[in-house]
Amino acid sequence: MLDKSEETIFKTIYGWDYEVSIFDEVYSEINQFYLPKYYNNEKRFVEADNVKNLIYSSLPQYTFDVIECYVKFSNHDLQEHINTIFNLNQ
Repeated sequence: MLDKSEETIFKTIYGWDYEVSIFDEVYSEINQFYLPKYYNNEKRFVEADNVKNLIYSSLPQYTFDVIECYVKFSNHDLQEHINTIFNLNQ
């Protein structure tokens, strides 16, 4: 769901408006709190260089952090979609 919606937002830096990827903003936000890591093809736990690695090849808590941060920046009602998925699995 997240990887299918590559959204951008406008961010003002030093008085200039820039169009940035929400995934870039999510990665920056997470990186402020901890070094995000994922399991690479060799099954080594290494530093992630993008959000998609965190979504597909990381620990569940990192994936939830991505979702939480994504909702903060996105205009989509992602929370409703996620809750629907959880309710289907009950």
